[in-house]
Amino acid sequence: FLFVTPFMRKKERIWKRLNQDQEKAADLWLRGSSLLIGALIASLVFWSLVFQHELHRQSGGFFGPWLKAVAATWLATLVPFLILMYRKADVVFREAEARQTQRGPVFKAILVEKAKRILPEEIQLSIKACPETLSGGHVVLLTLADGREIPHVFVLNSREILGLYARTDMDFSAAEIRSAQVLTQDELPPYDEAQWLRLDGRA
Repeated sequence: FLFVTPFMRKKERIWKRLNQDQEKAADLWLRGSSLLIGALIASLVFWSLVFQHELHRQSGGFFGPWLKAVAATWLATLVPFLILMYRKADVVFREAEARQTQRGPVFKAILVEKAKRILPEEIQLSIKACPETLSGGHVVLLTLADGREIPHVFVLNSREILGLYARTDMDFSAAEIRSAQVLTQDELPPYDEAQWLRLDGRA
């Protein structure tokens, strides 16, 4: 069983008959079964070595002390093992329930070529000099060459426009930008994920 287990799992992964949660449950069961069988074999070998002289003199039947030692070890191992397996199974169940009930992202995503989203170097430097609005990025107000203002633009790592708020398309390019004003968290609109438009095509 211990030898065949890796091949059983490999077969299931190749055939892709299990989803992610079923994969975890199957791995837990197979590992648990392997550990339980391994513990039984280890206890048999250990007590056989301890009582090897008495077992050699045993003419027939079971040797009582050896049998009791193996049974006691087995029971002492089985109880905490079952508790551990129950806890592991509970964790797998909770993770599966959370994953299957959570809603996916509701923001919109389109693909705008990266070259169109990379800010001019002077704009990058001005943004980089300001504290981040959010972790990993800034929310800025852009002013374009034609005078238009584009509010609530998310800039990743001070150089790449990654998201627009309350817009359905990116109808300008980074080359048209003349200035960028970094907004503070107090200047952000009430958060509504559905209003965000992600520009790298990743949903």
